[in-house]
Amino acid sequence: MDPRPITWCRREARIKVYIDDTRGRWYVEQFCDDHNHTMLDARFMGLMRSHRSVKEGNLHQINSMRKASLRMPTIFRTFVNQSGGFKTVEFEIKDIYNAIEKQRRAGTTNADARLKFLSGLRSNNCGIFWKYSLDGDKRL
Repeated sequence: MDPRPITWCRREARIKVYIDDTRGRWYVEQFCDDHNHTMLDARFMGLMRSHRSVKEGNLHQINSMRKASLRMPTIFRTFVNQSGGFKTVEFEIKDIYNAIEKQRRAGTTNADARLKFLSGLRSNNCGIFWKYSLDGDKRL
């Protein structure tokens, strides 16, 4: 694969790093913070991909809303209203879908909670019997 041609112009912002092999350390030799464009206003930082994330507290709220059968656009609009508008919400609807998919792939499902609930019932009531089986993906 060939490297992409450099298409930047007037690159004033730069950082030059010196690597000292004898000591196994690196040092910043030169740093220039001059930009040839205006920087993004702080209120729009949440729109940058690197700054967007669904925090754990928001994810709990999303899961609760999903259990109440709310659709994803409705859930997203709830967060938009809570934060004061589309410009101030910390993530996009795509980030919600990605967080839910990541949660699903990690295996955090309701199956473990259901099995724990049934185990608690068995300890409280000696007459209860239950049996379960798992498929190849360890789902009930």
